[in-house]
Amino acid sequence: MLDKEVLENVFKKALDIVEILYIMRNSLPDGMWEDVKERLGYYVRVHGKDIDKWSDSVKYDFIEELNSILIDWGFGSIEFH
Repeated sequence: MLDKEVLENVFKKALDIVEILYIMRNSLPDGMWEDVKERLGYYVRVHGKDIDKWSDSVKYDFIEELNSILIDWGFGSIEFH
């Protein structure tokens, strides 16, 4: 697992990426936004809307899943630093 400070910084980057993807959703490849929205929706349903209360392991898992989606769609990956 990542250092707490690094984890928080990377999680913030992940949320920023989700926000950018939302803004770009109509320009993304068909199905990509739906993949992101589905995964984010899952985390919100299971762990709650207040992301500040998500545990470090949940944040890490979310980063990993978003990273996987980005890689699968050819958008590179989130840097972990």
